[in-house]
Amino acid sequence: LPDASIRYVALKGSGPGGQAINKTNSAIQMTHVPTGIVVKSQATRSKSQNYKIARRILAEKVEERKRAKKKSAEKKKRRKYRRLAEEKGKNGEYDDEYEDDTVGPKNSPTDGS
Repeated sequence: LPDASIRYVALKGSGPGGQAINKTNSAIQMTHVPTGIVVKSQATRSKSQNYKIARRILAEKVEERKRAKKKSAEKKKRRKYRRLAEEKGKNGEYDDEYEDDTVGPKNSPTDGS
């Protein structure tokens, strides 16, 4: 992800840890500006480690959203073509072709065979 599309803030952590977690800004909150995805990491006491963890998680979430969007578009496309095929079948466009294949001069009762 490009750095220009990410905004991050160092925050005080929450949860157990007492004075150490209450007075240091080691937790990182990252926002991917184009999508609005927000990730927070306070897994370690190190701000730089939390930054790396948050960045990795954010990249995974953005990639997951891209895959889901692509999958949704493909599913929508398949649904469209399936609907078109069903409509053609209802109109009877293919029924005549199948009948022509099975009925021919060899199978007709007037051909003398």
